[in-house]
Amino acid sequence: MSESYYVYILFDPRNGLPFYVGKGTGKRYTNHEKEFVKQKEYYSKIYSVPEKMFSLKHKVFYELEHQNLSCDFKLIEGLNEDDALLLEHGLIAWFGRKICGNGILTNLLCGGKKGELYFDDEQLVRLIEREDLQREIRKYKKTSTNWIARTLYFYNNDQLGYPFKELNIDWLYQYHGCYQNFAIKVIDILKDYDSVITPFYWVRKVQKKKFEEDNIYLMEESVELIEGTNIGLKDFEYYKNEYRRLCFKD
Repeated sequence: MSESYYVYILFDPRNGLPFYVGKGTGKRYTNHEKEFVKQKEYYSKIYSVPEKMFSLKHKVFYELEHQNLSCDFKLIEGLNEDDALLLEHGLIAWFGRKICGNGILTNLLCGGKKGELYFDDEQLVRLIEREDLQREIRKYKKTSTNWIARTLYFYNNDQLGYPFKELNIDWLYQYHGCYQNFAIKVIDILKDYDSVITPFYWVRKVQKKKFEEDNIYLMEESVELIEGTNIGLKDFEYYKNEYRRLCFKD
């Protein structure tokens, strides 16, 4: 089996912390900055505030560019593909991800063979037997925490009857595409509140409580977060009134 693979960690020079983990061969670790340049050129032609459209990862490159800085990187080389996938998986779990509300990485997925939102427990268990890979992981300070949002309820204005649809949290990122900074704001607020009402939707954590017992946050600053995009804002008052109607109806 070829041992030409490596795992790379991209670091933000402003704080010395990782912001992305991946695996690859050749010059794969350099591709992210090239992707950012292409995205910047594309969005600049369409949007008045192109940075609103950047992914979490590209937002880091954008900020560094404006400060005349470049990201640092670390390569863990001499790996076969299976070990590279396993180490990538472990490092992402070690640092945690912003989209899950439990870490610092801008990765959207968990890495590894499946590359899904949530971790493959069987893969993580394999790390127990791999002291060599554990040593690589433990060179860095653990930044992941336990809090993680898994299931949310989204307000659906077109649905008859009970107007909420239960969805996995990855829908929030898939549906809004590059509006990841908006999604992160929602997740961050959900750590302190049961429910968040935004101009796009109402989202609440799964809790066995009545609506009237919800701890609600009316996310009025979300208008600013999506300002400059081509998505039309819906009437914010409608969402508040609809929420109150459902919670406090006789």
